[in-house]
Amino acid sequence: MDTEKEQTVTDSTEKVQDLSFDDIKRVAADNISALLKDLQDFETAIKEENIQDIYRIYNGRLNKELRQNSNQNHEIDELLASKIHESLINVFPFMHQMKKEDATIFYYQIDQYYRQRPTVYLDSSIPELYILPNVLEEWRNPQTTSKEEIAALEVKMDEIEAKKINAKIAIDQLDAKLHELKTEQNNIEQNKGFFNRGKVDEDLEAIHIKQKQLQEQRLKWLPYLTTDNSQVHLEKEALLREYEDKRLQRAIITKELRLINKHFGSVEQMVEKIDAFLVGYLAGEGVESNGR
Repeated sequence: MDTEKEQTVTDSTEKVQDLSFDDIKRVAADNISALLKDLQDFETAIKEENIQDIYRIYNGRLNKELRQNSNQNHEIDELLASKIHESLINVFPFMHQMKKEDATIFYYQIDQYYRQRPTVYLDSSIPELYILPNVLEEWRNPQTTSKEEIAALEVKMDEIEAKKINAKIAIDQLDAKLHELKTEQNNIEQNKGFFNRGKVDEDLEAIHIKQKQLQEQRLKWLPYLTTDNSQVHLEKEALLREYEDKRLQRAIITKELRLINKHFGSVEQMVEKIDAFLVGYLAGEGVESNGR
């Protein structure tokens, strides 16, 4: 790769060396003329607020330094953002700008409703406009996602109640096994002699491992048996909060889908109309207003 680069540089140098001084002046003049034309076209596009030409020249023909110099205080960003926002609201008057992340990135919602959230993403510098992927997935599969999550939380809450009922039985059983192991341990230690020490140590180690495992199981059941139930209460409260959050999320999705049906007809029609808006905006064409 380095050899190819060196060869390219060598070839370019030889071509320049082969040019006469007049040829070099002509090439330089042509380059400067092209640069000046780009700047003049860009200036004209800005004065006339020709958004399509601004995007085409700014993102395609101006070099990095010229782009930075022309946008030092976000003048171009502000122009592009205001123009696409104006067109977007003209076409979809029920869309509301909800959040501004920086000079070019914005989030929108459909209509206004309780507990609203951003659902549509706009980057005016590219431009780019689309429904947030996680939101689109929820809209396309509203029942499957929410029902499964809520059902899973209900199962967890039922399990907590079941553990409270079964805790005493489980701990009694574990205590009985621990008692048996303790008795077995005492018998082995009493019969420990010089010649069977190795075998006895192995048996005691096996008992200690079983005791440790049973004690760990006992500790897991113990919070469900205590009178204050503080840990169980905290666990249940956390599940209840999560359960309510999921129900609220389901209600929000349901409300959003009603608004989508009202303004667009369906989720897929919304996707199509947003895409069509962006294509028409970049082409400088009029787009049918009012969503539907």
